[in-house]
Amino acid sequence: MLCEGILRQIVEIARHYVRSGRATERRLARMAGISQPHLHNVLKEIRQLSPESADKLLTALNLTVPDILWWLPGDAEPGTRAIPLLRDRIGPGSNADMTLHRGYLGLPRSMSARLVEPLAARLAPDPAMPGQFRPNDLVVLDRNPSWMLNPPDGWCWVVADTGGLRVRYLQFNKLGLMWAAEAVPGAEQEWKRLGTGPQNLRELVRARIVWNGRELEAAPARPSRQTGGGD
Repeated sequence: MLCEGILRQIVEIARHYVRSGRATERRLARMAGISQPHLHNVLKEIRQLSPESADKLLTALNLTVPDILWWLPGDAEPGTRAIPLLRDRIGPGSNADMTLHRGYLGLPRSMSARLVEPLAARLAPDPAMPGQFRPNDLVVLDRNPSWMLNPPDGWCWVVADTGGLRVRYLQFNKLGLMWAAEAVPGAEQEWKRLGTGPQNLRELVRARIVWNGRELEAAPARPSRQTGGGD
């Protein structure tokens, strides 16, 4: 049986469909196999939606319970997108292969629509990764190739080194593309040059982190821009 909170969310989505012009009350009622007067009274909060009618509405709209739980008023379209979850964690002690998955993470379409070849992953313990992350954090990665060749400031990135995949800071300066781990307390941030050319960068810069499931951050913060550094 559907709980009261889920029933209210289904009513809100039905209102959204009618108000946005995607369906009339009559058409929505016909699709769900319920009476139009009853649906009208439900949307006007004169009557309550029964669990049986809610199930019919879900079927008619081709939605699942996770779809409606993720939806927020203002989202253009309810629904989720299945994001592959990496089998191995990213960080020391785990040579994560981005082609090996162990399930999926459902994210709202409003959050994931613009992502290119997204992946979800857990982070392994790594004292050198950016300080806003914690071991076992669930993150979502965007693998848009245009970002790989010209990484902008303001994000944290998954990069490849001899020990496997790591989460690091990136920035451009006069020496080229630079990467840095989290600074040791009391020491300055150490920036090193990453790669030697476009092809090399594509192999080394694997993805940008666009979502942290622990804090729901859109763009993780990063330390102030540095101008120094070396190879």
